[in-house]
Amino acid sequence: MTLARKDRHDSPVQTALDMDNCSPKILYYCFQNNCDYFDKIEYWSQEANQIKQYNELSQQLAQIKNILKMETKNLTAYLNTKKSVSDKRPSARATGYVGGVILGIILCCLVLLDILRCSY
Repeated sequence: MTLARKDRHDSPVQTALDMDNCSPKILYYCFQNNCDYFDKIEYWSQEANQIKQYNELSQQLAQIKNILKMETKNLTAYLNTKKSVSDKRPSARATGYVGGVILGIILCCLVLLDILRCSY
């Protein structure tokens, strides 16, 4: 059942209010006392008002996002990812030494091969 305000027969409010969803006492009160509730329904049922509100809220959301935006390059979490931290565990040191020795042996082999090739 579509309801219209008592004093506005020419502009019915297009809503889905019916007696099942709304208390008859509330409806009677609103009809008798010119409740602002029906004015709000009428206002928000117009698509132009909905679009206007959406645009205003979108602008406010964009402003809030700009205020809350942080420069991530200045955060300590980002800066800590760019620093090396010393590791004093014996296993970490042993792994580093073994890796250095392996790289040194490979480099020495390459240099020796070049020296042998140049001597011929």
